[in-house]
Amino acid sequence: MRLLARTFTLTLLGFAAGVAHSWIAPIQLGPRENTKKTVLTVPKDNTGLTTDPVETTGNDIAPETSDPAEVMLGLEITIEQAKALAEQFGAPFVDARSAADYAEGHVMGAFHISPDSFAGGVPASMDQLMGYEQTPVVIYCIGGDCHDSHTLAGFLQDLGFEAVHIMSDGYETWARTYPDEVARGNDPFGQDGNP
Repeated sequence: MRLLARTFTLTLLGFAAGVAHSWIAPIQLGPRENTKKTVLTVPKDNTGLTTDPVETTGNDIAPETSDPAEVMLGLEITIEQAKALAEQFGAPFVDARSAADYAEGHVMGAFHISPDSFAGGVPASMDQLMGYEQTPVVIYCIGGDCHDSHTLAGFLQDLGFEAVHIMSDGYETWARTYPDEVARGNDPFGQDGNP
């Protein structure tokens, strides 16, 4: 009789937990669309920024009622849009790749914060980004199928960063397109003496 009562109680508790879980918003494992929309102003003759948004990511040209030289950015952006964010907003770049990859080469001025560094809580390396919560932030990794930038974007959003953007083409494309804007070594600006 006790076994039957325990089984019934556990079944009832399991059912109640399932119902409660259905009412609670699910935990999101990846990044969300930004709560703060970033509108990038581009020269009217610069078609590379206005007509080449990353497909299926929410990058849209602003509605027809707005200035045609404005682009509403989604979560994923191109390298040209990332460069424009740095120029117009002072957006910091965050390299989500391994420390060894960062030392081999990174976007000039980029901070290195790996998503793995969050395993024990918020890492000390996050101090570099304090003060940028209201500013657009550009995160990158190797591009393509790399999920590190998406994982890191989710962590930053959870910490209150409202305008996180992922440079979907990745570091290699940046290095080929802007070779003069690449640094080497562990210092963001390549001034630590490492070749």
